[in-house]
Amino acid sequence: MPAPQRYVEWINQHLGFNPRSGGPHSQTLSRLIHDDLVEICPDFRNTCTTVSSDYRLDVQVFNPHRGMARTVDYVHPGEGVVRLSIENKTLVTAFGKARKNRYGDLQAYFGHLHEIERRTIVAATLVVNVAPEYQNPDWDEPPNVHKNVAKIVASTIDMFRAFLPFRSHTLNLHAKAEAFCVIVINYDGRNPATLHVEPPAPQPDDLFSYRSFLSLISKQYSERFPTA
Repeated sequence: MPAPQRYVEWINQHLGFNPRSGGPHSQTLSRLIHDDLVEICPDFRNTCTTVSSDYRLDVQVFNPHRGMARTVDYVHPGEGVVRLSIENKTLVTAFGKARKNRYGDLQAYFGHLHEIERRTIVAATLVVNVAPEYQNPDWDEPPNVHKNVAKIVASTIDMFRAFLPFRSHTLNLHAKAEAFCVIVINYDGRNPATLHVEPPAPQPDDLFSYRSFLSLISKQYSERFPTA
């Protein structure tokens, strides 16, 4: 079962978790993506059998050009270089300024990792909530209510399309990702969540779909780090 469906199952086993806390839900999604890449990418799978740690979470990487370190959610190491790094973001409780902040965070993250190592495949996911009402577990207040939430989600996804075209070769130094996907859920914070697969969720042939996400990562991993 692909990671988005398994991620929703995890949500339903942990109803009431705070999506702003990072931590377990982000790490769970990273592990599930890792499992899918092992399944579809032979070069990735072969590398995982030769390194001591298949993946590491919450790892600090140092950028010598800026003299600063950054913590990233998922790192796949090998031969002294970070081969693949994936960061997971969510927009579950609020949009507005939050989506602009997430966009800026990711743009900085792409640039930071590529300045350290041009060959690194840098990717990210964005989980977006299409539920018209959401109860934040940490707020003793009425639920957030969004009017025409499908339109809000669609405009949010359109904003992140500025990441296109994706970075496809190591000579490109722009702050772009090699892959990015949007996972749309319907979750009110209290009742079981569902994976939302109809528009405005990216459709299978969309570059922001999870299928495209895995395909892009697999293709570039095999091109940059072949095992045969």
